[in-house]
Amino acid sequence: MNDNWKSAGEELAAVLKAENAALAALDMPRAVALLDRKSAKVAIFEALRPTSGHAEAVTLLEQLAALAQENRRLLDRAIKAQGRVIGVIAGLVRQTPIAPRYGARGKLRPERAPLTLTLSAQA
Repeated sequence: MNDNWKSAGEELAAVLKAENAALAALDMPRAVALLDRKSAKVAIFEALRPTSGHAEAVTLLEQLAALAQENRRLLDRAIKAQGRVIGVIAGLVRQTPIAPRYGARGKLRPERAPLTLTLSAQA
């Protein structure tokens, strides 16, 4: 097997393991911080081809496939967890009572439109 291909596969596996660990801990900033590194490792790995060592190549590919499957599962879990958090926050905002407001002449002013909330997550 081509040593460069094997090294690239092992480096990709290491990044996937690190990202999976971050996702398992629901540490989204750490997982997002690995995205560029993971993308670069995938591109390098895909550009190379094994030249020999078929059994070793199959073993590495099976390891990468298992890591990628676990990565997909953990990403789905993290997305669902983030959705639940956003749902809870949105529910709390909807439940916040609006205090009565009085106009210049002492009359009760009509309620305004509900508050619009924007959330942004950045790594």
